[in-house]
Amino acid sequence: GESLIAVAQQLAQDPSPGEKIIVLATDGEPDTCDKPDPQQGQDIAVAAAQDAFGLGVTTRVISVGNEVGASHLQHMANAGLGFAPEGAQTADYYTALESIELFDAFDSILAGVVSCTFSVDGTVDMSQACSGTVSLDGQALDCGDEWEMVDASTVRLLGEACTVLKDGGDHAVDASWSCGVYIP
Repeated sequence: GESLIAVAQQLAQDPSPGEKIIVLATDGEPDTCDKPDPQQGQDIAVAAAQDAFGLGVTTRVISVGNEVGASHLQHMANAGLGFAPEGAQTADYYTALESIELFDAFDSILAGVVSCTFSVDGTVDMSQACSGTVSLDGQALDCGDEWEMVDASTVRLLGEACTVLKDGGDHAVDASWSCGVYIP
């Protein structure tokens, strides 16, 4: 718990754009700094995941050992996404006792945090924003339906374009505007 909140506080202070996420890989029940043994830090760890979420930092949980209870993993996963730890709404957690399971867990977690919002190095005249071209994997997207300008220097993919971007594959997003519309 103590480590989780320390990392969350650092991430919450990071001004870079995008979702802040902690991937917590654990091989057993949590302990505390005051009492490293026996492992009785469950309440502190769950509270730390809730505090982290309150700071804007989500926590995703992977069990990499068989000495952690499913109920604690569920409570941590729920708290990490802002759900009630013992509530009806449940978050996914992952059990990865084999290397392929660990790969799959990271792949699933990372696919869920890909952002569909991008910064433009400069500004776009918002009244002419749709005169530009935004493409995903070389395919032009429709302004208003598949992409939008959030503000003069931020593009967001919408709908199916965002879904495709988050599928875990390698994708390229390109955006361009003519001189006068785009100011570097």
